[in-house]
Amino acid sequence: MNQSEAFRRSFPLSGCPIWAILLFALLLQGCAGRGVQPSFSPQSRPTEASLFFTALDAAVEREKVGDAAAFRLPGFPYLRTDRFLAAMATRIETNEQWDAWLNAVRKLDVAGREKEIRNLPEDAVKTLSERFDVAGREGLSALAAAHGARLLSADRARPDFFPAAAEAAQGNSEYSLALRVAGLYPIAAIPVAVLTHKAQREFRGWHQTPRDDLPVRGVLTDFIPPSPPAEATGGPPFQRDALGRIILTPEETAGLIHRFAPILRQDVAHDADRPGRIVWRGDTVSVDTEKPTAYVYLTHAFFRDAPAIQIHYVFWYPARTGPEAPLIERGHLDGVTFRVSLAPDGRPFMLTIINNCGCYQQNFPHPDFIAGVAPQPLEIDAFTPADLPGDVPPLHLAALVNSGWHQVQNAASEPIPKDGVPYEIRPYSDLESLSREGRGYESIFNPDGIVKGSGRIEPYILFSMGIPDVGAMRQRGHHATRLVGREHFDDPQVFNRNFFFKE
Repeated sequence: MNQSEAFRRSFPLSGCPIWAILLFALLLQGCAGRGVQPSFSPQSRPTEASLFFTALDAAVEREKVGDAAAFRLPGFPYLRTDRFLAAMATRIETNEQWDAWLNAVRKLDVAGREKEIRNLPEDAVKTLSERFDVAGREGLSALAAAHGARLLSADRARPDFFPAAAEAAQGNSEYSLALRVAGLYPIAAIPVAVLTHKAQREFRGWHQTPRDDLPVRGVLTDFIPPSPPAEATGGPPFQRDALGRIILTPEETAGLIHRFAPILRQDVAHDADRPGRIVWRGDTVSVDTEKPTAYVYLTHAFFRDAPAIQIHYVFWYPARTGPEAPLIERGHLDGVTFRVSLAPDGRPFMLTIINNCGCYQQNFPHPDFIAGVAPQPLEIDAFTPADLPGDVPPLHLAALVNSGWHQVQNAASEPIPKDGVPYEIRPYSDLESLSREGRGYESIFNPDGIVKGSGRIEPYILFSMGIPDVGAMRQRGHHATRLVGREHFDDPQVFNRNFFFKE
């Protein structure tokens, strides 16, 4: 497909006047964050509980320790959501499902509060503890959980509670309409679409080239999963809750994580090519390359109408650098995320790879489940450079990652090599409240979900695509994956929208 054909495919209105394209695309793509906020006045709420959350939120905002892993619900200081639960809120039909949904959004808030309280400076903790007569951080966390339960109990007595909470959960977006308007997005998107197709042709060429024929700048080094825990179990059938989400025991979780953990076949030409553990060095987020680490978390999306579990493996590098990496993308810190999405029978139906900035998404569908790619008007279709190997598992995905740019150039399947360098498995939440070696805890992310100190010069060039801090490393839940169009990595409908499932 030549460039003009690619352009026409991405922009079917290319024959219209520019003003018409501008108006239509902005109306279609528009939405920066939330629109009109749901109204829910805090009637009959316990005064002490409301005062506590007002004081705690003020301290969190003042100290800039807000955790953005989940989205706050405006008007409901004791609830937070993710995009899957936001989507589920529009599908609930029974009281049992409402109970399960509320339990889930309450858990997200409790987890967020615990991280925020742990990350507060000592003087802020002391002030709050004295004011509310509790013992330090543990006392504040316990009080936050107790007061949250009291507010929920009071609000549930109101007949408008459920629709108001469901509405408040909607509308979270990483895209700014203001930036797109200021940058004349429909016009600026034309060269970006051309360059995107050019990059996709390069990536597809890598995957169509025999692995041994791909260039290597340094030494290929295999970073391999650790040995499975002795107590690890797993495999379907899985238990499900009232929302259809898969419920896993700790042993089942450990088993799944090991079963699908990738082999990172890294071209190591310099220290920036070694994945490692995130650490604080003074006030700088750094990578300890002596301790290879994968940070793991689980989410849900939809496989047709059924919730499907997803396992994410997040690797970090000291920097993006070297001759392969485009100049505007170079900078401190880099990373790559592997996401394995499981069908109801426990087999993987999709492997998705992004850099930790949200860019360069690659999809590897399993041909037993996916029939093809669904066209996306005014956007660029989902990129599928190759199929997912059908023998993963029992074999493991072996991903060849190039030097400096840290892009996956080949995705094969292999047994775990015996001479590889084992990496450690750690929970992703470590990054959201990371020890500063005797100086308390601090998230590596700012309250907007951006890794501190990971900025690039890309926002000066690509601001018109509508993604604030584009190019910076981002927290889970904050990966905007399309420059042309609008899509979030954790959108639970991403597969239903972008692919045709086989019957």
